[in-house]
Amino acid sequence: MALVIILLTSSKSNSGPNEVYMYQSGDNFTLTITQDGSQNYITGVSGQTTGVEGDNNTVDMVQIGQYHGIAGMLDGDNNNIDFYQGGGGDSGMITAMVTGDNNDLTVWQGKHPDGTTDLSEGGDHTATITISGNYNDVKSAQTDQQSTGYGRHELTAEISGNSNDVEMTQRGNQKHILDLDISGTGNDVTTYQRGNGGQKTADIELSGNYNVIDLNQRGMNSASANISVESIYGPAYNVSVSQQTDTSAKSFTLSGVCTNPNGCVVSVEQHN
Repeated sequence: MALVIILLTSSKSNSGPNEVYMYQSGDNFTLTITQDGSQNYITGVSGQTTGVEGDNNTVDMVQIGQYHGIAGMLDGDNNNIDFYQGGGGDSGMITAMVTGDNNDLTVWQGKHPDGTTDLSEGGDHTATITISGNYNDVKSAQTDQQSTGYGRHELTAEISGNSNDVEMTQRGNQKHILDLDISGTGNDVTTYQRGNGGQKTADIELSGNYNVIDLNQRGMNSASANISVESIYGPAYNVSVSQQTDTSAKSFTLSGVCTNPNGCVVSVEQHN
């Protein structure tokens, strides 16, 4: 068993960047990286296939301060990966690519739900998650309680595989943009957008059988949802959309292919 711990700290008054370049290959190891300061960045070593390769590994990456960036690639099974960016940072970017089965990936930007924290986080969060595999649990949360002066939340996920459990949450007072593309069988997708400033937009494209989508949009300002689902081999899909905002516009479009003789399930609720 290998234990790898990298601790990198700096004063928040330091204007220089904190950068970690890494490549780890092996099984049953624990990797912890902590950056505290300004201009934090973590990425794999240039020229290597991935940042982390192996099975049964635990990876924790924490960035506290301002201007965060993580670009990580993991290839393996039964891994536990936890990314956290917070501490009032002005901007955060995470690009996570996972190939394998039975992985548990959590991406926190500001935190909630419900790792809590936030404390009026600094905003402008961007996360891109790519998963290729089966039986993975993926959880991502972006939050910002500030009312003015901060940018949007943008979350993009592309998932290919079966029986994945996906939970995406965006909370805060600026624009929310959610874009999900999922192909496979038996995937369960729960998405939640809530805030009192900026519009909430969700684009979800799902192809496969026995898939479930549950989308909730709450708060003030406009909300829109565009969903495309296919169940071309017969087993039904289940789509539930709830839009509860103020008097601003709400819109919903659904493009679906359902060949199940008993039909597929679509539920849409809109009210102020």
